[in-house]
Amino acid sequence: MSKIINDNFIAGETVSLADTNAKFSDIETATATINEQNVRSEGVDRRTLKAHTYSTGRMEPLVYMDYFSNGVGTSAGAYNNQSGEAAFPLLNGSPTELDWTGLAGGGVTLTAGDIIRIHFSVFLTKHDDPGYDPAGPDSSSPLNQSDAVGLVFFPMWDIGAGYASITNQVNLNSTVTAPHSFTIDGSTNRTDGVAWVSLEGWSDVNFMYPARMVHGMLCYKHSGANITIEKLRIHGRGPVVYQNTGAVRSIHVPVWGAGRYGNLGLDIPTDHLPNINIYVAAFQMAATVLRGDS
Repeated sequence: MSKIINDNFIAGETVSLADTNAKFSDIETATATINEQNVRSEGVDRRTLKAHTYSTGRMEPLVYMDYFSNGVGTSAGAYNNQSGEAAFPLLNGSPTELDWTGLAGGGVTLTAGDIIRIHFSVFLTKHDDPGYDPAGPDSSSPLNQSDAVGLVFFPMWDIGAGYASITNQVNLNSTVTAPHSFTIDGSTNRTDGVAWVSLEGWSDVNFMYPARMVHGMLCYKHSGANITIEKLRIHGRGPVVYQNTGAVRSIHVPVWGAGRYGNLGLDIPTDHLPNINIYVAAFQMAATVLRGDS
């Protein structure tokens, strides 16, 4: 930033026209180069600067923000034959992702210290296991132990090689064979951005209606080499089970209809089919990228 370095006038000094012009020339030179990028945190922002053409690049401290809603209202899209063994992207309605590939540089670049905040919400309308009960139908069965069964929704990003799990978040997007446990921790297998929704609701002869809106939020502080975020999207997975066995916590994909989930236990699914159909209506996502230590 430019600086005014000529000496101040002092009491009793004779001030010439040249001295005065030099002072104001310095001020004009300095202030003309002040803008929202080179001021950083000195308390000067757009409201205190005279009008000028703002940069289309990185801003201080806001780098970029964006939002979408899939625009379907209460009209649900079906995600059929779900067993929890594979994740599924939310694709009903339009738009269904934040696409930043049209920006300068092909996306939004994160440098070390930058933070991205992701908020999202998903409305689960119904599923086709109308007899679902987390406590099971037979209270006398030794296999009847209430379990935390539900769906998980989570954000994914594309940083140049297709959609992938966000750094240090547990990889819930991989396809597995049941039974399988995704071990979670507070280090490199985190669930910071996971939104959990129960399958409980009210039922008729064909469907169970959870009719729930769930919200998830992830804050990620970047470290290391620069990356460019091209796209963001919401993915889902389930039905799955949250398990906590002593020191080990996991999101578990069981063999549904067998063992404790068979008809002598929790009886999930109650129609004894291997999979269930899930119906999702509205979903939204917002993302804000903030300049950090860079």
